[in-house]
Formats: sequence, structure tokens, C-alpha cells
Amino acid sequence: MKTLFFLLSQVKAQQKGTEQSENHPPLTTYSCVSASSCNSEASYITLDANWRWTHKVGTSTNCYTGDEWDTGICPDPVTCSKNCAIDGADYRGTYGIEVEGDSVGISLVTKGQYDTNIGARTYVMDSDTTYKMYKLKNREFVFTVDVSTLGCGINGALYFVDMDADGGMSKYPNNAAGAAYGTGYCDAQCPQDDKFINGEANIIGWAPDPNGDPNSGEGKYGTCCTEMDIWEANSISTAITPHMCTVNGQYRCNGTECGEGGDRFNGVCDKNGCDLNPWRGGSTRFYGPGNSPPPPPPSGCTMSPNTNNMGDILGTPSIQTDPVGCCAVCTATAKCVGFTYVESSSMCFLKSSIGTPIADPGATSGTKPPLAVAPHPHPSLFPNLLHVSLPNPRTT
Repeated sequence: MKTLFFLLSQVKAQQKGTEQSENHPPLTTYSCVSASSCNSEASYITLDANWRWTHKVGTSTNCYTGDEWDTGICPDPVTCSKNCAIDGADYRGTYGIEVEGDSVGISLVTKGQYDTNIGARTYVMDSDTTYKMYKLKNREFVFTVDVSTLGCGINGALYFVDMDADGGMSKYPNNAAGAAYGTGYCDAQCPQDDKFINGEANIIGWAPDPNGDPNSGEGKYGTCCTEMDIWEANSISTAITPHMCTVNGQYRCNGTECGEGGDRFNGVCDKNGCDLNPWRGGSTRFYGPGNSPPPPPPSGCTMSPNTNNMGDILGTPSIQTDPVGCCAVCTATAKCVGFTYVESSSMCFLKSSIGTPIADPGATSGTKPPLAVAPHPHPSLFPNLLHVSLPNPRTT
């Protein structure tokens, strides 16, 4: 996965506008080698192009108003991209985006000087011209979100999408704005409401939004790529969802490959994805108002850290929050004599026999206590993978 962005939804040029200067709010992020050894990194935030004012170059005349293009300025995709500019953003005043230190705040509704803005989509940058490209294999990604004012029906999201680092600027000559102005978006829904795709205006077949949004529409093309939803939630519900695609990187789709309507499962991306929701999985006390997991039961097991007790695996491994939870499951299972808990994956392996122990950093092995204690295990669908310190989306 590559580019990270934060979204508080609802969703809405390729030349650089000059009516409003573009000043990327600085954001502090961290890279750590251990819990006590972290280095701060200078990052920035930019606003997605689809939220920005699109106007004729050198004037204040709109290229796009409401859900319609000005066909005089935009008679065709290429001419439109040359005639129109996406402007800089007043992050706080127009879009309700506030960045302070290592936190980002996004208001759902912001009443500006000229109109009312709903939501925002922002990206993390590592310079003023390139998105920050995350390499997370064998690494942990940590962030904190205040969801206290995100009520039912609101979707706060933090996820990775496979965008180009420069927003497609080097690939498409008509894109003179690039990542600095939030271009190049894609996701596994292959959205067709993006006004510019691959440096060209998406005006062919443009029609008002079928769901009645007066400020949005859909064109002939969509923009697709693999998507990893790390966090989609409000104060009531939460989910983590990978969406795979058969294409690499950002891809402009057309027709069936966009997966619209009855072709939903014939497109290049898995729109449904493979989501994990704790409530649906039976963990009803994991998340939500007033909910918290019950305290783990007393261990009772003899445990050996950084050790893997080799032996015969009993049944299917399960996900547990810690070795104590793994011990509880073993205690409650008749044929279990011991277990091995792997911290990196939160997997609990029950053993029907125990062999020679071997050194295994990050693994904890244990043996069942002689007298079984009635357990109260609380398995969680989510391992200690996310400590759900970057964004703080909120609504006003």
C-alpha cells in the first residue's frame, strides 16, 4: 500500500490556480524502532483536488458549478484541463481542517465565506510536491482517533490507496497541479465522480449524481486501485477492510471494468472487500459507547516468553489479545495441555502435546494449570495491530 489519507465524508483541473495561495499545513509524524525510540518526521497535509475550487485560468469564472460543467470553457476533456485550474485551499476557513503538531482535526460541516462545505479528503505528504509513501511490511502502524462526536451515520476513515507519489503529474502532461493540489485519487470503488482523471476532465457522459447530491455527478470514467481500509468508524461501529484489484497502481476504468450496477462483481476491483467487524463476529463488547472488554481471567498457566513449545497443534488457531487469553482458551479445552501465543499476529495455537522448546522471539508458550479454573475468555477479532497518533477527525 502507498498513500495514506484521512476522510470525513461526504464526497465532491489540472492547472494550478493562483486566487488562493496553497500552503500545506505541517504535520509531525514519527518513525520508531521501539516503543522508547522514535524519531519525528516533517510531513504535510494536502486537500484532495475534488474538493477544490475549479475555475477558468486567470479568472474567477467557474468551470464547474453545482453538478454541471461550463461547456463553453470545457468543450472536451483535454481543452477543459488546459483551460481550468484547481485553486489553493483555505484549510481552516473553508474546509474545517486544523493541524496542530501531530494531530489533524476535520469538521464534518464548515460554513465558509461563500458556501457550506461537507467533509474533506486529505493526504499525508513528505514534501510540498509528493505524497508520503508508506512501506509497512513487517511494521506496525499506530494512530489515535477521538470518535466521541462521530455519531451514527457518519463515516470517519483512514486508509491506504495505491496512488502515484506525484499525483500522476509525470505520467500525464495535462496535469500541471500534481500532488501539491491533491490530484491522482483512486480507490477500489472506482469512483466516477472525480472531475479529473489521468490529467483530463471527466466530462464525457457527465450526469448529475444519481443519489441527488446537488454538488456532484458522474462521468464516463472511474479511477481504480487497491485499497486498504485501516479504520472506518464512528462512535458506534468500526471495521477494517482490504479491497484488492486486478490492476496495479491507479487505473482509469471504463464500462464493465468500473463495476457499476449489475456489473459490481465483474469490475477490476473487489468493491465489497473482506471486512472484519467485531460485533458481527460475536465480540459485542469490543467497541461502542460504554463498552469495554472484560478484564482477562487470572492466568494460572506457567508461561515462558520468547519460547515456542513444539508439539501437536490442536484444532484451528484463534486470535487472542494476549497470552492470558490464550491460556484461558487452553484451560477451557479438554484436550489442550499447552499453547503458544505469537505476538506479531495475535494467533493462539493450542497444543495436544508438548515437545522440545525452541527460542522464538515474540512468542510466549505456556502449559495448562493442573486444576482448571472456569475461564472467561474474551477473544477479539482485532489483534494488537492498531492502537487506534495521527488524525483526530471530529464533527461540529
